[in-house]
Amino acid sequence: MDAIRLFHVQMRIDQPNDLTLRFLETVLTILSMCYVYDMLISHFGDNQYVLHVPWTIDMFTIFQGLVGAAVQSYFAYRVFKVSKWWITPMFVWFGSLARVAICIVVATMDLRFGDLAAVVDRIGSVISTSFSISVAMDIINTVSLTWFLVTNRNSGLARYSITFQSSMLDGCVSTHAWVD
Repeated sequence: MDAIRLFHVQMRIDQPNDLTLRFLETVLTILSMCYVYDMLISHFGDNQYVLHVPWTIDMFTIFQGLVGAAVQSYFAYRVFKVSKWWITPMFVWFGSLARVAICIVVATMDLRFGDLAAVVDRIGSVISTSFSISVAMDIINTVSLTWFLVTNRNSGLARYSITFQSSMLDGCVSTHAWVD
C-alpha cells in the first residue's frame, strides 16, 4: 500500500472528478436496466414494441454522449500533459462537444418520431456522424499518446519510471513484501 501511495505522490496523477463520472455511469446503468426490464418483462413477446423507441434509450443516448465526451476529453488532457502541445487535444475537445450536441439532437428527434424506422430514415446519417466522431477521437487519442510517449521515451518520464521501479524493488526486498 505504501508503494501505491508513493506512486500517486511522486507522479501527481491528475484524475477527472470521480464523483461526476460515477454518477453518470450509475445513471447509464439504471437506464440500461430500465430498458431491459421494459423490453423483456413489460413487453415480452410484443414484436411491434421492438420498433418503438422508449424514453430510456433517448436518455441513455444523452448520458452515453456525456460519458464518452468526458473520457475522451480526459485522454486529450493526458495528451496535452505529455506533449505540451494544444493542437491535438483541441480536435478531441471540439469533437467531444460536437458529439454531445449530436447525441442531444438524436435523442430529441427520437422523442419526436418515436418509431425506429422513421428515426433511421430521417437521421441515420446524423447517427453515423456521431459514431464517426467517436472513432476519430479514439484514433487521435491513441495515435497521439503512442507517438508522444515513444518520442519522449528518453525524457524524465522514462528516468522516473526506472527510479520508481528501483524504489519499489528496494521496498519489497527490505520489507520482504513478496512473502505471504
